Amino acid sequence: MTVQRREHFRIEYPGEERAILFLNSIQFMIIDLSQSGIRFLSPDHLPQLGQIFMIKVIMLHGYQHLTRAKVVRLHNNEVMLTMQHHINRVQIDLEEEYLFQRYGQFRSAPEY
Repeated sequence: MTVQRREHFRIEYPGEERAILFLNSIQFMIIDLSQSGIRFLSPDHLPQLGQIFMIKVIMLHGYQHLTRAKVVRLHNNEVMLTMQHHINRVQIDLEEEYLFQRYGQFRSAPEY
């Protein structure tokens, strides 16, 4: 059995408040986010594996990130994207601090 190692720390958003993804002018709520990837729920339609989009991420602390992203995984109604230009770690840390201030302890997955 092969263990998949994550390259970057991943923030799992609480159900109450989530960062937003704009993909083809459609808004999606982000399930989790790292410097290099995004997982979101798409209940109405799923893109094709390998498809590339221009995306905009709006994080809760106000930072906006515009880049190209590729669909790398589809599972049920969840879509996983990898971003061409990664989000700076400082912005991830600021997002984590925002969530900690609002919600105290929240779930996250450290890099390993």
